[in-house]
Amino acid sequence: MGTRMALVLTAILLTAPTGAAAQGRAGDEQVRREAAALPQQLWESAPEPVSAAGPGLPEEPGGVAPALAVVLLLGAVGAGYAVSVLRPVPATAPPREEPLPVVHPPAAERETCAIALAAVRGRGHFEVRVDGSRVVASSLTFDLPRGHPVEPTGPAGRAHRRLLVHLVAAGWELEPPGDGPWYERRLSRPLHERGRDVDRALVATRPEGDEAEFVALALDEYGNAHVMARSPRFRGRADSPVEENEPAAAAHAALLDDLETHGWRVSGTLETWYGATLARRRR
Repeated sequence: MGTRMALVLTAILLTAPTGAAAQGRAGDEQVRREAAALPQQLWESAPEPVSAAGPGLPEEPGGVAPALAVVLLLGAVGAGYAVSVLRPVPATAPPREEPLPVVHPPAAERETCAIALAAVRGRGHFEVRVDGSRVVASSLTFDLPRGHPVEPTGPAGRAHRRLLVHLVAAGWELEPPGDGPWYERRLSRPLHERGRDVDRALVATRPEGDEAEFVALALDEYGNAHVMARSPRFRGRADSPVEENEPAAAAHAALLDDLETHGWRVSGTLETWYGATLARRRR
């Protein structure tokens, strides 16, 4: 009778559901797999959130009753013999995972460029140079009489300022002024900006006679620009600032609406009421 009861108890234990420890290990492994599959870029869609209890751990309605029956039967036939025959094999503890060392990322490497003056036969312009000599962008030209200093006002000052605005809108940052002439400025930016996946542009005005228009200028990585969109024309003069009147404001709004339909978004403002920088994720 005792032998038959022991065999019955063995069969019951073998058919009972796995314990909580085994389920916990299976759940941990699934959580690790899902965590490893999380997106690495912010713009990718994330999977459905994992429950705080962990996936793969549903409650079993009948998981407790067989175990309770075994305990009662063990008391009836004598705990000593039954435990000696039916003692479960202890589960092997999972290997302990050592924490990863904390690694502080190094300071982001930066590339630099410098603005220098170039003069030929009474005419001058500013150049953007990288690696000391390679010219990557240039300003508008202006008169440069021999023996006269380059003043930060007038055509030279406007050409220099326009060049700086284009560089800053393209992602460059001004460094503090040095000890040289006012126009010798250095700029820098994080090295990873070179391969950026964002297009940049700015909104400027372009007068023509007694009329003017707003233009959207697409910029390359060194601020070189080309016109990619225009607004309707409105009354305006080249020798005076653009007033924020109804025709000018309507033309400006029409240009921004057109840019928005093509994926552009305003990312910053310039000093003038109409000036703006724009960005768009590269397709």
